[in-house]
Amino acid sequence: MSVEKLTKKCGLIHATVAKIADSIVGDFEVKVDNPNSQAIIDSFIKSSNFKLNLRTWIQEGLAKGNGFIELDLENEKMRVMNANYMYVKRNKKGQVLEYNQWTKPLRQFNRDSPDMINFKPNKIAHLPINKIPNDPYGIGIIWPNERIIQNLILNEQD
Repeated sequence: MSVEKLTKKCGLIHATVAKIADSIVGDFEVKVDNPNSQAIIDSFIKSSNFKLNLRTWIQEGLAKGNGFIELDLENEKMRVMNANYMYVKRNKKGQVLEYNQWTKPLRQFNRDSPDMINFKPNKIAHLPINKIPNDPYGIGIIWPNERIIQNLILNEQD
């Protein structure tokens, strides 16, 4: 069973992820000494619904191992992306070259397809949780406990 299905199917898992995300975000605020900078930051936080997006981004990272946010700083917008469709393109030294989004079935994957959406590294904020060394992706907090969770679900069904 996929991590996403486990999170949706088991209320205990969903609640655990939500509680951890809530404790991380908490009473989030940014304070700077410069009043002009503070006004810009406050405006961005309000117009982009930053706290809600931050919470969703962290939940995505905790559950799936990776959280991705598309950043549109000119328009003060943010959009949490589904990590299932995001791919990291790196060079041989591990530097991120771009992020790609593919929402069609994987069997239709074509690197040169116009359906592939490319993002420059400064347009995406990537949050890997439980990152594997020399790998751009994380595994989150659910997957390492997948066997235990499956057993709990099966015991409950019995």
